[in-house]
Formats: sequence, structure tokens, C-alpha cells
Amino acid sequence: KDKVIEKNTELMSDYLAFGEMTAVKHANGKDWWLVTPKDHSNTFYIFLFTKDGIVDTLEQTIGTAPPTNASGGIQMVFSPDGAKMFRTNPQKAIKVYDFNRSTGSFTAYDTIHVDYKNYPDPVTTWCAVSPNSRYLYITTSLYVFQFDLWASDISTSQQIVAEWDGFQDPIGTTFGACQLGPDCKIYIVTIDSKYYHVINSPDEPGLSSNVTQHSFILPKPSGAS
Repeated sequence: KDKVIEKNTELMSDYLAFGEMTAVKHANGKDWWLVTPKDHSNTFYIFLFTKDGIVDTLEQTIGTAPPTNASGGIQMVFSPDGAKMFRTNPQKAIKVYDFNRSTGSFTAYDTIHVDYKNYPDPVTTWCAVSPNSRYLYITTSLYVFQFDLWASDISTSQQIVAEWDGFQDPIGTTFGACQLGPDCKIYIVTIDSKYYHVINSPDEPGLSSNVTQHSFILPKPSGAS
């Protein structure tokens, strides 16, 4: 029978970025890499998590640091195939990192430019990737953007797939952080309401991705879950 044999063990001591821990499965199909950046930094801690717990901690500096006023307004996710990690960056380009799931190291860095239309300076931006790892979705309070990661020029593939429809109950259900669910749909939180927006077909291009706003209703408000 399983039991806890150790607790309250400090893995490392540092100031970490708020809400930016993510994980991807090791190439061996059993273990996991846990990745989290230092606060306001382009230095990452990469933990190897196995059946024996955290067995190794790597550190790598790559790319550029986010703006100092962006803490809590950034989301970091891996593509489902584990090949790339994306990190949003308010007012600047989306950061893209190639990742080696065997060694736990980033092997390349690039950026994707986002045209924020008539909402040019978002304080927060979030992201999710479609199940087939082809489409990147970027959310701001007012818009959901889609990018084709297979395009020769990803930045020019940007499309608006949803614009907030103004729904309020009792406050506006604007777009927030997003997450790919186990049912292969992407769920987008709202702030302090009981509604989620849903990207029902995220593997499809453009409006065929079928974003339905405030369509998933919880029993109670979820805060900014």
C-alpha cells in the first residue's frame, strides 16, 4: 500500500514566476519534466520527476526575459507532442522554445509576433495548443487569436476566432487563461464568474475551431481558476 514517507522537503530556494509551472512527459514515456522560470527572468529550472520523486534539477538560460510588470499575466504551456514550449509575453512577441524530452533541455528559441488589433497593449495574455499540436491559441481579455504552427510564416497566419460578445452575469465574462482538456477541447476561464468559454474543435482552422462563449456553466463562480 502506498504511503507518504517524506514531506516538506525543499527542492530549491529562489523567487519563481507566478503561475508559470508546466510539465511535459519524458521521452521514455514514464517520467516527467517540470519546468518553471525564475521571477521576471529567462532562466528556467527543469526538474526530472520519476517514481522516486525529483531526482535531478537542471538550470538553463535562453531567450529574453519578460517585462517586469507582467508577473501573473503570463501563461506557459507545452504543445501536446512535447516538442515546443510557448510562453506568452504581454505587449511583446510570444516566446517559442524547442525542447528535447530526452535530455530536458531547450535547443532553440524563436518568437511569434501578435497583432493585438484595437487592443494594442494587453496587460495579460494566455495560451493553449490544439491536440494535434498544429494551432496555437492566444487569448486577451477581448479576443481569441489562432496561429498555424505549420505555416512557413507563423506570425502572418494569425486569425481572430472569437471577439468577446459583451455578455455579463453579473460582470463581464471576458477571456482569461486557457487549458486543453482531456476531451480535446480548450477551456477559457472568465474572472469571478461561473462561466467558461470553450474552443470545441481546436484542431480545425479559423472559425471552424468553433468558439462558444460562456457555454460551459459551473455551479458556482470559479474566481480565476
